[in-house]
Amino acid sequence: MTELELVAQELRDDPQALGYASMSDIDAAAAMVAPYTTRVMPMPVGIGRIMSTLGASRGAAFFDALEAAAASDSVLKWTLTILNSGGTIDVGDPESRAQLDTLAAGGVIDPQDATDIKALAEVPASRADMIGVPPAVVPELVSLARARGLV
Repeated sequence: MTELELVAQELRDDPQALGYASMSDIDAAAAMVAPYTTRVMPMPVGIGRIMSTLGASRGAAFFDALEAAAASDSVLKWTLTILNSGGTIDVGDPESRAQLDTLAAGGVIDPQDATDIKALAEVPASRADMIGVPPAVVPELVSLARARGLV
């Protein structure tokens, strides 16, 4: 689909019930580019980024907890090996996020630490972002879609 077709479909279907039909072109475009949700993006992070996110004390406690649990968990052992050698883990990856949740639920790490680390991969997203249309062209496309009767 072209960007024009994507915008027309968004206006026509209004999947989030934003009320595009009753809005002016300007208001519909503004609604389409306004952040309305969060999406998870790939985000490789290493020890330094985790430490700066959690702070020195929480970061040290986080890594101490991982190290203690790694003795009986092969995944943690290899994750720490990667991190300790200067590598990164992708905290946007669904498996990495699930592992953090499992560790938090099991009392291995502080649930707030898991939340804060996962938040590194979370970015605000608009409807335009979600349908794959650059926000800068939305106002023009809304007007064009309506003028051509595509909505």
